Amino acid sequence: MHEALWSFAGAAVGAILSGLFMLFHQKRQHSREDAERARKLAGEEHAKSILEDMLNHRRHIERSWDALSNAVGFSKPVVVRMLHELEARPTRREDGTEWWYLDERAEERLQKRAGKEPQTKVERF
Repeated sequence: MHEALWSFAGAAVGAILSGLFMLFHQKRQHSREDAERARKLAGEEHAKSILEDMLNHRRHIERSWDALSNAVGFSKPVVVRMLHELEARPTRREDGTEWWYLDERAEERLQKRAGKEPQTKVERF
């Protein structure tokens, strides 16, 4: 009887220690994953800021897909999602290249393409 009690106590202590170790390991793993998610989100926010600055450029109303994607370095679906969040619109030129512009600058874009000086100026912060 006494031997069975010691066996049970040893198993209980082992289970408790094992559970505590697993709990500690899982908390560490989750904190790493949270930090990685935060870094990724900060990277996407920074990239989105770069895209917005490029599309709000004083003289360059439209930007080529190559210029935009090379500036941020994310995959095409991620960059397209960011551009749509900025309310940018795609267009194709006669040579087949893809260009993007902000929807709020559409009138300015049309005036520039017609050869007129744009009536509205984009304010820079």
